[in-house]
Amino acid sequence: MGDSSDGQNTVLRLHVVQADYGDSLILEYGQAAAPRFMLIDGGPPGVYNAHLKPTLRALAQRGAALDEILLTHVDEDHVAGLVDLAYDLVEAKEQNNAPLIPARTLWYNTFRQALGLPDFAYSQFQDFLAAPAPDGGVNPVAFSIAQGELLLEAARALGMPVNPGFVGGVVQLQSAPQMLPVDGARLWVLGPRPQNLERLKKDWLKWYEKRKKKPSFGSGAQRTARAIDRAVANRSSIILLAEGGGRRILLTGDAHGDDILAALKQAGLTDSQGRLHVDVLKVQHHGSLRNASPEFFQQLTADVYVISANKHGHDGNPDLETLNWILDAPRPNGRIRMVATNLTPNLKLIKRRIKKERIPCELVVLAAGEHFISL
Repeated sequence: MGDSSDGQNTVLRLHVVQADYGDSLILEYGQAAAPRFMLIDGGPPGVYNAHLKPTLRALAQRGAALDEILLTHVDEDHVAGLVDLAYDLVEAKEQNNAPLIPARTLWYNTFRQALGLPDFAYSQFQDFLAAPAPDGGVNPVAFSIAQGELLLEAARALGMPVNPGFVGGVVQLQSAPQMLPVDGARLWVLGPRPQNLERLKKDWLKWYEKRKKKPSFGSGAQRTARAIDRAVANRSSIILLAEGGGRRILLTGDAHGDDILAALKQAGLTDSQGRLHVDVLKVQHHGSLRNASPEFFQQLTADVYVISANKHGHDGNPDLETLNWILDAPRPNGRIRMVATNLTPNLKLIKRRIKKERIPCELVVLAAGEHFISL
């Protein structure tokens, strides 16, 4: 892994929080003497109290603040911890207590904003969002969207600006990619792509028209809703490339590989063959093979591949195929590192392959009981 300083007193580091089957990251960037911090996602229920809160408390003891809180997309395994944090901050404000850590702005595309839904369409979705799942449990689509709305309400109560400086109030890839210069760093917004948001809007409206003709919320409708929800959540992910300290870190949320490569090309960040090398790549969607391909890792290489992995095997992530694609990818600097939050069965298999074939790859797993690992 490259040095985090470029000799000009700047810094770029990624702190990977133990987030079980979700994502939670902290980007440290800018001037080394007074770095900025961006919290990216908060993981699923339980992660805030167990790991994120202690991590933020340690940052606050250094005198740090969260300059940005970024929710990559509305999905339970990314948003729940941010809602817990926001509620803590609101409670502290209401009781005139010092906050756990100061928080200044929120970057987050609401479900309604991301799809650009007209008022009539959004209001019509309310009855669906309130409907229970067939087993009597919580509608999975409703839960994720409702969590996002709670986060937005908390931000307003705190007086936090939401998506300041972004055209139309939506964080997305513009025709001319938006580069945000910060003292000592640059942040490139590479996604979501407007055409993806438009396509998802059409999918939602098409689904709703069908449901009006057949209003029951049976198992088939639930499967459709889950599929659409995954599409909305994943393809609307905010993608961010951070540059500074002589390094590059690419943060992908749960985006699809083809969208990531297309965005990098549109931003003019790839070479003549469409390739890019970064210091750190947060592997999209927890290493799911549905969001990647062998071609993706041939085109986009890294010295360090970060994987939010679930020791309980949630959705099978990371998939063995994805891990093998990483090992088979070019290694421009000779050696690579895989950094995972948990040691899963598939990672154990990869560890054996690395040893057997003497592949120049170091597998690093966040130690039990540790809240985060810094890169």
